Amino acid sequence: MKNKLFSRGIYTEGLRRLRVFGLILAAVGLLAEIAPPMVIKMEAAKYAANSLNDSYIPGASGFFATCYVLPAIVLLVVPLMTLVLFSSFNRRAYCDFCHSLPYTRSCIFISNVAAVMTWVLGLMVLCGASGILIRIAMPEFFALSFTGYGMYILTEILTALYVCFTVTLAASLTGTVFSNITLAALIFSFPRIMVWLVTQQINENMPLLCGNLYTPILSPRYNPVVALFYNTFDSDRTLNDWGPIIYAAVICVLYAGLSLFFFNRRKSETAGQPAPGRITQAVVRIALTMIPSAFGTVLIINGETALGIVMYILALIAYFAYEILSTLKWKNLLRSLPAIAAVVVLNFVLVGAIFAGTYFAKSYRPDADSIDSVRIVDLTDNSNTENYPNNAISKVKITDRSVIELVTTTLNNNLEYYEKRGFLPYVDPDDYENFKSITSSAYPDRYVNNNEKTFTEITVAFREGAVTRYRKIILTKDEFNIITEHLSKNESYRNAVMTLPEPVNGTFGLYGIDTDSDDQDELEEILETLQDEIFDVGFEKWYTRLVFGATGGYSDSITMYYSADASGTYEVRLTVTADEYPETFKKICELSWNKATGDLELMKAIENIPEGSKSESASCWWNIYAYVKDGSGEEAQHLWLYSYSTSTEDEYYDKQMNSAETLIKLIDDAAVNETEFSADSVAYFEMNVETDENSYFRCFYVPVPKGFDFEEAGFTEEGDDMYYYAD
Repeated sequence: MKNKLFSRGIYTEGLRRLRVFGLILAAVGLLAEIAPPMVIKMEAAKYAANSLNDSYIPGASGFFATCYVLPAIVLLVVPLMTLVLFSSFNRRAYCDFCHSLPYTRSCIFISNVAAVMTWVLGLMVLCGASGILIRIAMPEFFALSFTGYGMYILTEILTALYVCFTVTLAASLTGTVFSNITLAALIFSFPRIMVWLVTQQINENMPLLCGNLYTPILSPRYNPVVALFYNTFDSDRTLNDWGPIIYAAVICVLYAGLSLFFFNRRKSETAGQPAPGRITQAVVRIALTMIPSAFGTVLIINGETALGIVMYILALIAYFAYEILSTLKWKNLLRSLPAIAAVVVLNFVLVGAIFAGTYFAKSYRPDADSIDSVRIVDLTDNSNTENYPNNAISKVKITDRSVIELVTTTLNNNLEYYEKRGFLPYVDPDDYENFKSITSSAYPDRYVNNNEKTFTEITVAFREGAVTRYRKIILTKDEFNIITEHLSKNESYRNAVMTLPEPVNGTFGLYGIDTDSDDQDELEEILETLQDEIFDVGFEKWYTRLVFGATGGYSDSITMYYSADASGTYEVRLTVTADEYPETFKKICELSWNKATGDLELMKAIENIPEGSKSESASCWWNIYAYVKDGSGEEAQHLWLYSYSTSTEDEYYDKQMNSAETLIKLIDDAAVNETEFSADSVAYFEMNVETDENSYFRCFYVPVPKGFDFEEAGFTEEGDDMYYYAD
């Protein structure tokens, strides 16, 4: 009686046949996981030894930054191992031998798949665990974040199964290694390439659409392989959303069933009778040809006729080349010619899908009365566009009729504007005179000839019954303020926007200021102060700041950053302005000042600037750049103090030395007199000093004593004659 489901012998034989391949991959995977962290550690130590700036703030290492060999195992190792076992059935002797054994074909299939997945899971555990452990051993360089690991691992396993069953399906339908690989590649890519070409062209014709959001299941993130590839470089909601995961599971079951069905029906190789039938051969040939010809069709639609014709020629070459390489019979070329008609018909279908999709997209003009709710999915123009606050606000339903009416009216105006002009209502000062004469009810004065940002772009989800449609809309600042005013009354929305994401420990930093692991507790307290001030200042100002950003230099605003967890590890950037969040701004300045004055090596280096020419190097170079608010109430000044190749023979030696000494006096006076920081009396310094013996770059804040004159001290405004060179 035949063993019907599983054979330990076939399973063990499969493991044995893959052992050399698996052991080599295990060694390579371990090296790939362990070597990069060690290199980072050595480079950081080398940098610290040659500079006073030895700070290092680790970014949060999520799943794909910690176990980055795993995607390679799934995308490369799984298909190779599967091909090694199942391509053997392309040989007549092996195929006949296996089918003569007292096992059903289902048993042979399941046992071989189990052997592949055992090796794959073993490699994933070995490499993943090593990547995690070495980073745990280096907390000063890596802040591990384990959020979402369960979803990530589930996706990895589902994708591995999807890849495995795709290869087995191809191997069950075709009879050579070449055709196995070709068909597997087509199953992976052909549907998504066709969908991408159609949706991309529709988006080009209708730029207010939002990628594949208007048809989520057609989005690349619903393809297990594409989603995993994307997430390897940039995490998105794919792995926090059950939709793509359920889709991947369904596809796995479907491909597993088809693979088993065709493997059971597959005939043994006989002379002159390859396993793939004529229908399979024709389908592969047509699909392979359709890819370059579809690109040619889209190019011709967009006016690139010459390049489109080249793609058609490549399509014909691919058509005939595949037939020759897969059958090795020249006489089959003539017999295969009629299938070219199918390629032509499919290209007409492609064009029809593009124009039909564009027509339906443009014809959607929502009526406020028919919309149940809207969601602001993406604040496209803010610096945190992929993460905060989008993760917080994207699921909050807005039912306020005033907001719904405003966004629907704005979308309709945007569509009217686009139809009349062929472009969206972006600010374009250079073309202002050309557009000023064009009359339209939609944004007649949108083009303003100044540098102030007068618009923003947001993505809105319109919920109408059981259907959700996604569109981008362009809002003026006044229109956005109206929305903000209404949103401020929505408590769920207010809390989502104003509640800062939880940080990953050890990942705090400040742009332009040296911080390190010793400052993390104080930076967490600063974040708590900012959170309190956000609620004190109010929703409207904070929301506008997130969307339109902050103005000013380092003396007016500071950006703090840290890693947080949502759909994956990402960086949150928060701009703190002196006028709106004074307590937070002051605490950051104090942190920087205390670190600078407490760093004896730094203070000694600054004191020794005038002595650079007397050192063994016989030269000293420095570049000091300051953003200064001197307490006068005027706007911040951008000041420089620059010196190159300082020595006693230089023409400007005395002036340079006096300037350096004045800088030292500023620091000494501020320290001795315990000068306090204020919003209009602060200086931010970037100092770069080099000699042959030493070099350093440091950034820090200094409180400005009342009455200090930077011009008299030797600083010059940006644009003045600030460069002093030796003769």
